[in-house]
Amino acid sequence: ECLLRARRHSRWIAFIDLDERLTMTQYNGTILDYLENISNPKIGAIQFRQRWILKNESLPKRYEGDQQALSRRDIW
Repeated sequence: ECLLRARRHSRWIAFIDLDERLTMTQYNGTILDYLENISNPKIGAIQFRQRWILKNESLPKRYEGDQQALSRRDIW
């Protein structure tokens, strides 16, 4: 449904889970910079490689607010 609603007014649509994040590792710009530099009209899709990042700590048993989450950013 998202694809059908957005295809008339969007150049790119991302299909990702809310708990995932995209990080550029071999490109010195942002994802938007990367997409804006694609000029071949025959390109209809881009697939990014997946890399697993394993947690080495357990999450807190109770969520106490944004400050708690931001201070533990290294375990994401």
